[in-house]
Amino acid sequence: PIASAELYHPESGTWTFTGSLNTARDLHSATLLTNGTVLVAAGADISGNPTAGAELYNPATGSWSVTGSLNAARELHSATLLANGMVLVAGGFDSNFNVSASAELYESQPSPTPTPTPTATPRVTPRPRPTPHPRPTP
Repeated sequence: PIASAELYHPESGTWTFTGSLNTARDLHSATLLTNGTVLVAAGADISGNPTAGAELYNPATGSWSVTGSLNAARELHSATLLANGMVLVAGGFDSNFNVSASAELYESQPSPTPTPTPTATPRVTPRPRPTPHPRPTP
């Protein structure tokens, strides 16, 4: 696990360093939120153990801030931004390195509030099926 972070610039094909995370991690997820920040959730800590910690990256300032932790430590999970702005974090390996059947919703507004919900079958790196965004009424 590492704490350094880089930004990729597709127009030039180059990478640049940006601020470091507060906690080194790998096997985590990174999700672009509707407010332009990036949620980095869970993963493995420096000892290789699954973690529940989460951080927010602010691209405007290049800084990281610790935010509300998930209810369950997990690594190799999926994280999907939903149409309502919440992030569905599901599956992966739990703190006992068993495949997890749990899922949580991360609410970035007004404050992080993870809510655990079990799935029918344990999964590693599940891929939720996206739901269409609601269309505005004319």
